[in-house]
Amino acid sequence: SGSCQRGTMTKRDEPIPSALEELVAAHFNAAAGFCRFLTGSEDAGRELLAEAVALAALRFRQLRDHNRFRAWFYAIIRNRWRTTYARRKREMSLDALKMSAASSANPSHSDYDQRVVDETLAYLRPHEREAFVLFYLEDMTLKEVSSVLGVRVGAVKARLHRARKRLEPHLRETAKPLKDTPPVPEGVDDD
Repeated sequence: SGSCQRGTMTKRDEPIPSALEELVAAHFNAAAGFCRFLTGSEDAGRELLAEAVALAALRFRQLRDHNRFRAWFYAIIRNRWRTTYARRKREMSLDALKMSAASSANPSHSDYDQRVVDETLAYLRPHEREAFVLFYLEDMTLKEVSSVLGVRVGAVKARLHRARKRLEPHLRETAKPLKDTPPVPEGVDDD
């Protein structure tokens, strides 16, 4: 068949395009932490990340704007997790919620910060926890979180609003305030 150029995907066994390598490298630690968060384990997190990178390589030509890579890639991770790992019925314990993503992506987090994050996440429902992690810990925009979770921006705002209300007493004790989101309009429900 024809010649293979680096950066294009004409065959299934072709190497990962260099642009994808650079994008994955730029978001690797945070994405690895998100995978660990979703699966609740280091090993399963590594497996999920490897599968997501492989899927991203197969679909990379579908990404028209490389500036949207993070939300696109996280959506791949989350969708892969939902179709494969979420089917395994298990309860997430506090130990499984270790957010090494936050410490990996931001080495300035202390053990105290990590404990606060762990305790905070334990108060949230799963859909609130996902929105919380993406918005506050991964520092995604509302639009990016909406894209990753596959819900409207209003639903993301509602989840964040409920999470803040649920965490309000606990967060008063922490030193760092959470970035605010626009208020949820009356009548907006979660998806």
